[in-house]
Amino acid sequence: MLNRLLVLPRWLFLLAIRVSLLHSSTNTNTAVAAFGPLRIIVGSGVTRGSATGRRRQQSAPFIKRYRRSSSPVRDTMEQSTSAGKYSVAPVGSDDCYHQPSSDPYAYVDESIKSVLTADPSTHIGSNTSSTSLLVDASTLRILYDNMSPLCSKGSISLDDLVLLACQCESIVFRPNHCSENDNRADCDAAESLHPSVLRPSVQELLPNRLSNLLCIVTDKDQESWEVEPQILVATLISFNMLESKIRDLCNKTSGRAPLLKHMIESLGRMGDNDDGAGSVGEKFRSLSAILRTLLLPSGINLRNLVWHGFLATIPRKWLALNVCLMLSLEEADLDSRDIDEPSSDTVTQSDAVRSSLERVAKLSMHEGTRSMMEYGQVVMESDDGLLHHRLVESVSSIVPASHRSLLRVAVHRYARHYPVCFAAISSLIIEHSLRLLWCEENRKPEDMIALRGYDRYYVTLDGHGQRDKHDIVLMPYLSTEDADGSQVLPENRLVQRLGGSALAFLSDMFTSPHGPNIRSAVTHGIWDDFLYEELGRMVEGNADDTGGELRGVAFALLASLDLLSFANEASSFPPRLQKLIRPAFSYAAIMTREVEVVLEKLVDLDNTVTTEQVLIASSSANMSSQYIKALSLLSSDLDVSRLAALKERIVPTYDYETASIWSVSDVYKESGFNTELAQCRAACALINDLALALSQMSDTLADAMATLSKGGDRRQCKKATRLCSVVPLALQLYKVAAYAALFQIETEKSGVQNESSTDAMKAVERSRMCISTFATMLNTNIDRSVKAAADYASSKTVMSLIKTLQ
Repeated sequence: MLNRLLVLPRWLFLLAIRVSLLHSSTNTNTAVAAFGPLRIIVGSGVTRGSATGRRRQQSAPFIKRYRRSSSPVRDTMEQSTSAGKYSVAPVGSDDCYHQPSSDPYAYVDESIKSVLTADPSTHIGSNTSSTSLLVDASTLRILYDNMSPLCSKGSISLDDLVLLACQCESIVFRPNHCSENDNRADCDAAESLHPSVLRPSVQELLPNRLSNLLCIVTDKDQESWEVEPQILVATLISFNMLESKIRDLCNKTSGRAPLLKHMIESLGRMGDNDDGAGSVGEKFRSLSAILRTLLLPSGINLRNLVWHGFLATIPRKWLALNVCLMLSLEEADLDSRDIDEPSSDTVTQSDAVRSSLERVAKLSMHEGTRSMMEYGQVVMESDDGLLHHRLVESVSSIVPASHRSLLRVAVHRYARHYPVCFAAISSLIIEHSLRLLWCEENRKPEDMIALRGYDRYYVTLDGHGQRDKHDIVLMPYLSTEDADGSQVLPENRLVQRLGGSALAFLSDMFTSPHGPNIRSAVTHGIWDDFLYEELGRMVEGNADDTGGELRGVAFALLASLDLLSFANEASSFPPRLQKLIRPAFSYAAIMTREVEVVLEKLVDLDNTVTTEQVLIASSSANMSSQYIKALSLLSSDLDVSRLAALKERIVPTYDYETASIWSVSDVYKESGFNTELAQCRAACALINDLALALSQMSDTLADAMATLSKGGDRRQCKKATRLCSVVPLALQLYKVAAYAALFQIETEKSGVQNESSTDAMKAVERSRMCISTFATMLNTNIDRSVKAAADYASSKTVMSLIKTLQ
C-alpha cells in the first residue's frame, strides 16, 4: 500500500496540499490529509474529531484565559506556525527524528569525564580505592563503619566516590546480562538501549517520591532513543531532591538558603555532641565528606554540571548514588532529632511558593509576556509532527547535537502535561544553547567546557547568589577583569545576535529580579510540591491534568525554545509579536509602571479633595492639633505636574510603548538605568509602597463616599466622614513621600555624594516607615495615622526635604 501511495500522480498530491491549505484558512484546527502511514501536516492544532482534540477542548481554565476572539496577536502567531510550515514524513518513525550523534561529554573537562564514566577497576585519584562494601544491600544505606576511615580528610577520594556509586548501582538496579568474558563496552552499549530494571527488594525500601522518580528510567514503554535522556532527567530531578533534603536538614527555606557548600559544612557539624563509632556525628561527617566530593567544585561539582546543561547523558550509577544518599540522610535525620534542634527559618516554604506563583501569574498581566505565552500555547496545541518540526528540527541549528535527544524527550514526553519537569529539562537546554552562542559571539571558546576547581566559574543563565563572580549570558555587559584588576565592561555581543525583543523576554523569564526566575525556582526547590505531584501522576498514567497554576510556564518555555530557532535570523520572528515585547520585570520597568500608578492615583486624590463629600467632611470634622500641624508642615506648592516633570528627568527616553520593536539600543539604555536603580532600592521600595497605599486608599475612599451618598447606618456614615476628612492630609503626605523617592533617585543618578544625597536617603527611609503606619492604620485607627504623619512632618530630615521644594 505504501509503495502505491508513493507513486501518486503529482497533480493529486498537490491537490491534497491545496485542499488542506484552504481548509486551514477557514479553521483554526490543523488540516491533515492522511495517506496511510504518511501525513501532510499544515498549520497548528488538532483535528476536531480526534480524541486528542476532544481532550484539549476540555483543557484547564488557565488555558482559556489566553483565548481571545479576533486577537491580532493570535492571528499573527497562527500564521507564523502554519504558513509554509508543512512536511511529509513517516510519523512515529525513528528515521524522521534521527540526528547526528555527538560526544555527550564534549562540554566537560576530560578529568571530569574520566570520573563520570569510570568503574572500580579504573584508577582516577591519588589514593587506591577501598575494596570494602560501602552500602548495605538490605537497606540501601551507607555502611559507616567502612566509610568513616575513607573520610578522615573531610572528603573522600574520587576513586572511592566511583566505587560507592558503582556499589549503589549494583544494589539498586539489576545488572546487564553480560558475562565476565564479554566486551564491557559492547555490554554497556546494549544496556543503554533498554529501560532499567530495579532489583525486586528495592521497591519496598523506597518512599513514594523516590519510587516515582525511578519509574522514569524503568518505564517499559520507552523507545531505545529515550533511555539515556531519561536517565539524565531522573538524575537531574534527584539532585533537586538531594539539595532539598540537605536544605531541610539545615532547616532552611527554598529560595532563601545559603550556598550549598555552607549547608554541607553545617551537616558535618551536626551531632558533634554525640561522637564515637556508629554515632549521629559520625554519620553526618561521613555524609558531608561524600557530598563535598560529589557536589562541590573541589570534587566533581556534579549537581551544577547537570543543572547547568553541560551534560547530555550520565551513567545511571550517579542516580543510584543519589538515591542511597537521600535514604542515608533521612536515616541520620531521624537519629538526630533528639540531639540537635536547629533554629527555625523566619520565612516558611509556603511564603516562597506563594511569592513564586504570584510572579508566574503576573506573566499574563503584561501584553508582551502574555502574547508570548499565547504563542507558546498555539505551538503546544499543534499536531505532534508540527510540534516536533517547530521545537526539535527548527531549534537544531542552535541546540548542540549532543542535547537533541534530550530536547525531543522534553517536548514529546513532558511539555503538554508536566510543566515543572518540562521546565527543569528545557531550562538546562536553553541555558547550554545560549552559553554556546555567548562563547561564540564573545570569542571565549574556553567557557564552553566545565573545568574542575573553585577558581573557575561557569557562564550561566542566571546568577543564584553569585552573579557578581561570573558572566551571565543575558547580561548586556561582560563581567571580566583586566590584568591590573580594574573592572572593564565590554558589551555582550550575544545581545546583537538575539535582538532586543528576544533578550527582553528571556531576561524576564530567567534573570530579572522580580520575574518568575524559572530555572532557579525549579532547581532550588520552590516548586518541589508541584514536581512531586507530577511524578505521581506519571506513575498513575494520569495525563489529564494539564499542569494547573504552572501551565503558563510551559507555554512561556515553548515560546522561548521557538525563539531560539530565530537566533540566526532574529528579524524572521513575527514583527507584530516583537513589537509587543517589552521588559516587564526589570527594575526600570517596574519602577516606571509604579511611578505612573502613583501619579495617576495622586491626580485622582487631588480631584477627590474638591468633591462635596470631602469638603463637607473636612469642614465639619473636629480637627486635632496634630492634624493641623501635619497639614501645615506638609503643605507646599508641590503638585503632581512637578512630580511628573521630575519623573521625566529620571527615566531614560526609550519607548516603553509598542510603537516600535524593542531595540538593542533600548537594551543598553535600560541596563544603565537598572544599574542606577539597583543603588536606589529603598527609593524603589518606597514607590512600590506608595502605589499599593494609594490604590488601597482609592478603593476605601470610593466605598466611603458611596456610603455617604446613599446614607444608611449612622455608625458607618460617621466612619466614612472621618475617613474623608483626612484626604487633604493624605494627599500632601503622599506627594511629599513621592518627591522623596524621585529626588533620591535623581540625586543618585547625578553621582555626587554629599550632605544632600545623605539627607535624601534618610528622607526615603523615614517616608517608608510613615507610609507603612499611615496606610495600615487608616481603616482601624485614624488618630494613629494622623500622629504618624505629624511626627513625620516635624522630623528634621523631612523639613529639610521640603525646603528643597522652594
